[in-house]
Amino acid sequence: AGAERIGVAVGVGSQRKAIEDPGMSSTFQVRDVAPSVPLLGNLGAVQLNYGYGIDECRRAVEMIAADALALHLNPLQEALQPEGDGNFTGLLPKIGLIVEQLEVPVIAKEIGMGLSGEVGRRLVDVGVRILDTAGTGGTSWARIEAHRADDVEIGELFSDWGIPTPDSIQQLREIPDITIIGSG
Repeated sequence: AGAERIGVAVGVGSQRKAIEDPGMSSTFQVRDVAPSVPLLGNLGAVQLNYGYGIDECRRAVEMIAADALALHLNPLQEALQPEGDGNFTGLLPKIGLIVEQLEVPVIAKEIGMGLSGEVGRRLVDVGVRILDTAGTGGTSWARIEAHRADDVEIGELFSDWGIPTPDSIQQLREIPDITIIGSG
């Protein structure tokens, strides 16, 4: 079957910096240049293990008048970042609480390794109904973060690690009643 095009949305990068330094919030405010396009806020899901909760999620949404909030999943990127946050333990129930409490839809977004069908089903089990998968074949955050850490060798080792986006989309299509976004 052919791909279905649902529409276009604009997503911002991680708003963590603006949550921690409100003076940075203006750098994320793009609603005036995209008044009629769905706008997606963005926070790292891992931050739910580092003190973030519903209040920070609401602040991210309000900051940019977002129509939805993406909680990005990026364990490899965090593992390779010199300042990375690597505790991804117990995130599913925390994501579920955000889904229940937030007034806009929550998107689970994988930023470069792809979502497997199994992970997609676990996210759906806690209430997520929109899955955004960016698999291998696009931007390699392993390469970028390894370069930042001055360890190009490990970046190359993990540069193609994960599930290609088309394979991820095929796995996720088996899950009923969800929206799938394929990112690059």
